[in-house]
Amino acid sequence: WYQRRVRMLVLLIVTLFLSTVSCLPRGADPNKADLYKGSQFHCADGSQSFPIEYVNDDYCDCSDGSDEPGTAACSKGSFYCVNKLFKGQLISSSRVDDGICDCCDGSDEISGKCVNNCKELGAHIAEEAKKIRREQAMGFNTRLAYVADGKSAKARRDQDIAVFAAEEEKLRSELDERRAYKEQVEGPAKEAKEEAKAAQDKVE
Repeated sequence: WYQRRVRMLVLLIVTLFLSTVSCLPRGADPNKADLYKGSQFHCADGSQSFPIEYVNDDYCDCSDGSDEPGTAACSKGSFYCVNKLFKGQLISSSRVDDGICDCCDGSDEISGKCVNNCKELGAHIAEEAKKIRREQAMGFNTRLAYVADGKSAKARRDQDIAVFAAEEEKLRSELDERRAYKEQVEGPAKEAKEEAKAAQDKVE
């Protein structure tokens, strides 16, 4: 249900975007759609305004080139490639109608001159994105395996340390017991020897 709602929302956004683009003058940036509404056009830099009919008349009226998005009249102008099924892009308006196909949908040149290969490019990009995601997933899984191996090795090391510590404690305990036994056995003999030596010293 959630994924269906998301797909519907995405479809709605795309539909609204395309409908907005279709109402704009040739080459106009959809992000600046408000500039091209109404009967008067206002240059993006606010320098002047004039009838909307002056837009794309192949004469540069605005110093920023915003009135000529679809012609090469303005050196500072920008042409927006819609590139449906791929991704939109801005190019310099000086590249419009120059005989070179810069947009994958061919919209920067006269109709019929360029082949629209946006679908193929979009499919290629999508496949590359899938490949990257697969590689990332493989890398993540490999990292998880390394982490698991590291944890397993640490657990084995900790277990070995615990075993060695227990064995060391056992050996220390046995050594202490042997020392105590030795002292217990050798103590009386040592005392007797010392007493005999003391008696001999008195005689001398």
